[in-house]
Amino acid sequence: MCEKKLDYSKVRGRIVEKYKTISNFAMKSGIRAEQFTDAFNGRRAFTSLEIMQICEMLKIPDDEIKLYFFTDET
Repeated sequence: MCEKKLDYSKVRGRIVEKYKTISNFAMKSGIRAEQFTDAFNGRRAFTSLEIMQICEMLKIPDDEIKLYFFTDET
């Protein structure tokens, strides 16, 4: 379990904006939908390789990665 809860609402919104559903994105990325669910619910952290792949697929600029993956939930 992750020590602190992170806010993934921006990445989730970007996925839905570009791929309509998390499931669609999961199929295209090769990352299981359950892994997204676990990360979004704080049961696991995204790996650095997953973050790089997600950012590439969603065209998230390097200088915005922190906003999508490392913002504390309030």
